[in-house]
This record gives sequence, C-alpha cells and structure tokens, in this order.
Amino acid sequence: MTVQSRRSMKEMLQKRMEADQIRYRRIGSLYRQDLLGVKFFKCKEGDNLVDIVTYTSGDNDPVSPNDLAFVLKIFIHRGLSQTGGDLICLEQTFGKKFRCPCCEEYRRKINIGAPEAETRSLRYQGWPRTFYNIYDRKDPGAGIQVWHTSAFLFQQYLDVICRKSVLSGQSQGIENFIPYMDPTLDGRSIAFRREGTGEKTKFIGIRFEDRVTEVPESVVKSAHALDELIFFPTFEQAYEEFWGVPYGEEEVLERSAKFVGEDDKAVEEKESAEEEEERELREKLTAIEAKKKKGTKEDSKKDEQKREVKSTNGCPYGHEFGVDIDEKPDCDKCQSWKDCANENDRLERERRK
Repeated sequence: MTVQSRRSMKEMLQKRMEADQIRYRRIGSLYRQDLLGVKFFKCKEGDNLVDIVTYTSGDNDPVSPNDLAFVLKIFIHRGLSQTGGDLICLEQTFGKKFRCPCCEEYRRKINIGAPEAETRSLRYQGWPRTFYNIYDRKDPGAGIQVWHTSAFLFQQYLDVICRKSVLSGQSQGIENFIPYMDPTLDGRSIAFRREGTGEKTKFIGIRFEDRVTEVPESVVKSAHALDELIFFPTFEQAYEEFWGVPYGEEEVLERSAKFVGEDDKAVEEKESAEEEEERELREKLTAIEAKKKKGTKEDSKKDEQKREVKSTNGCPYGHEFGVDIDEKPDCDKCQSWKDCANENDRLERERRK
C-alpha cells in the first residue's frame, strides 16, 4: 500500500466529502452531480442588492453557444422524474428538432382524448427556469455565485425596466437600452426585496441602482459557463428517467405495444360510439323533418279547407261573420275583413234599435 502524506490524504478526503455533499444536495435538481467549487447564491428574505455578471456560454447553450451571455433559460416538466424531481423539456429548451418523452406522451394523451386531469401535469411549465452568475453586493467576499430562480419572479421584470420610455416618433434603439449586466459602471445593481418562501416566494420592488464600483475583474473572470453546470440528458436518458425503464429494450417495446393497443382500442371504441351517436342523431333529425313536412301538409290542407268551407254568414275561415272580427288570428290575413267589418257595423246598429 502506497503511503500518502497526511496533507494529500486530507485533500482527497475533503474532495470526496464535498463530492458526496454536492451529490446528495443536487439529486433531483437540474445541476450536474459532479460539480466542485461552485457556490450557490441563497436569496435571503428581506432586502437584496446584486449584480448579474456576464459569462461566455459553452457548447450546450440553447440560444448562442460560445458567445457572451448573462442568463440561461431552461424549460422544465415539473415533478415528472422517477424521484419526483423536474425534467428538462428538451423540445422547448432547444427547439422542436429535439425529442422530449414528456411532450410526446402529452400529445399522445391529447390525441386519444384523455381528460385534462391526465394531461395537465404533462405540460411543460410556461415560464422557464433562469440561471445567473451573481455578485452579491451585501456579501462581496463570497465572489461569484450561481442563482437559480424563475423568469416569472425575476427576469420578466428586468426585461421591462431595462427599456427606457420611447417618445413619440422615436425608435426603440440601443440608446434606449440599459445594459444592466455590463460589469463596468455603465451597468446597474439590482435591488429587490424577497418575501415568503417556497411557492409563496415573491420579489417586490425590483429596480436598478447606480453602481458605486465596477464588478471586480477577478469576479468576472471566475463567472461560470452556466450551461456547463446543467445535466442535459439525451432523449434515451430522459425517457428512462420519465418512464422508469430503458428506451429500446424488449420490455419497453412490449410496454409501448401495450400502450398502442390500448390507444387503438380506445380510438376504436370512441369512433364506434361517435358513429352510433351520429346514426341516432340522423334518425332523430329524419323523424323531425318528416313530422315537420307532415305537419306542414296538414296545416295547408286545413287552411284550404277553411277557405273552402264558409259559414252561412260568409267567413272564409268558419268563424262567425261580423261577430268574431279581429278576435281570431285569421282576421289579420282575411280577404273578407272589410265585408266582415261592414257586417259588424250593421249588427251593432240593429242591437241599438
């Protein structure tokens, strides 16, 4: 056995301890499990004052690899991993050329007409998760720290306040943009207040403040390529994490065949039920239409009979001529109304004698 110095052994044990702590702390999160030497910003309740530090993105950046960046945005499916953690939505993060097992299952459920209660949890979250390199002005000795939050809570407000008001006739050019992420004095510190914890967290009073000093060069140089801190799975890895079984193995194919069989059966049953419903509806409509036609013929026949059969006193509809004037619906269309009115006047005169 090789004898190691006490110092080298101590260093090895410290690294192992740090790796284990990070591994257990990061299980179920979006970060890689082998991260060492990364400090994570814990946003405290109360007032905060931070600078967002720019960095050079890595090969996995979904917007612009190997370029100047200041925020990493990742879309997720909430709580769909086998351990109840979040899964990266590869399709929404990188574009539709990337397959996502969660999105594919969501569309499958939609296609077979599954109820919303089954499909709702499969949707990707509308607001992306955001990652920043942070320089905490209230704890400058901490150096660069990585902060993970939601675009809904923070970035959406920065996107608004970094744009100066545009006057009538003025275009929205670079002169109207506040480069808050610039590490020089041209940039801005961000002041805000955190209230609540967990799902009740909210950031209020988000505003820019002039910097007293630039972000130290040593801090800027130590900024992380944020996409290199994240574990981006392949489709096969994401599939296994979602379903709990490897992609492409026989049991998966059987499982998929079972799903397809169930889908086909469900579709067939649905189509059969729809066809039966449509057939019943057609029969009902046919019966209603026949009844209408029959009723129309009978009504026409009755009208003709009324016109043909006149009462002894001359009403073409069989009512009492000169007495029922303006009392029956037929009076509105009666061609003998004037004669009936004259008869009514005559009868009235006789009653007065």
